[in-house]
Amino acid sequence: MKKVFKSALAVLLVIILGGCTTTVDQKDTIDYKSALESVLFSEEYMPSVNEVEGNDNYTLKTYKNKRLFGGTGITLTEQLSAEEYEKKLDEINNTYSFLEEPQLTDYDEEHYTIPQAEFEIKGYKFRVLSDGTYPKYFGMIAVSDEEHRIIYFACDCQDLDYIEDMEDFIKENYPRWYK
Repeated sequence: MKKVFKSALAVLLVIILGGCTTTVDQKDTIDYKSALESVLFSEEYMPSVNEVEGNDNYTLKTYKNKRLFGGTGITLTEQLSAEEYEKKLDEINNTYSFLEEPQLTDYDEEHYTIPQAEFEIKGYKFRVLSDGTYPKYFGMIAVSDEEHRIIYFACDCQDLDYIEDMEDFIKENYPRWYK
């Protein structure tokens, strides 16, 4: 009886731990409107459907983290000429509001819902938008002055209570972008 119990427990642990590993569906998505609908509140953080549809400057990707308590997200990448890029940066700064400091959790002073309001990864300067319900739903904008590229991120991580490190969060939830 003990062997059966131990075997059943081992199988259960494999199933549970297997469900905790990070596996992410990544798709190049053509239908921007459907992508926005798949990530709660993403319309608040992303360019409008009218701006994106029919515009060849944009590349859209959707992400679904299948691990236990995983989330969904989308990235919209805009490739621009140097002149267009500068104009778009001005537009972004006049359209969006950004966090100015990290956000602590409501329940303790050791964990952050957003540990860095601004950070840099692989030559991109990230800024977290100020209109979020952190870390459940929020948006970020990353810019690369060198590549004249802007990336909009929308995050829907309903079961997430805090984020320890923003770079790890990006690696885990947007792995194709991070490569």
